[in-house]
Amino acid sequence: MKQVLNETDLDLNFLVNPITGDVSIKTGVDVIKQRMKNIILLGKHDMPFKVKSNSILTNLFENYDPIFNIELKRSIRIDIEKYEKNVRILNINTNFDESQNMLNISINFSVIQNDSVTELLVLKVERTR
Repeated sequence: MKQVLNETDLDLNFLVNPITGDVSIKTGVDVIKQRMKNIILLGKHDMPFKVKSNSILTNLFENYDPIFNIELKRSIRIDIEKYEKNVRILNINTNFDESQNMLNISINFSVIQNDSVTELLVLKVERTR
């Protein structure tokens, strides 16, 4: 089994490392958080030849109600469990702020190699058009 906490990946914000002048990298749990964020924000047809059938964020701002909230949590859980095998999801909370037209998503999870430490991923999704 590979060591997840020793993994590195490019920082997709493409910030410049002030010391090396190169693109910054993420390490450890930050890599996992970046992957989870990408999984949640992927659309149905963003990956060629792989249909991501659980993504329902595209309908978010048209019909947000309690039933949609339950489906959204289920969709997030299924996608993360399918594509990110290194985490165990403990809790998912979603809250829609109508005044700012923004969805707040918080996910408590633990890395499988170190179950005793819990991590928190917080996402703010807002309408772009």
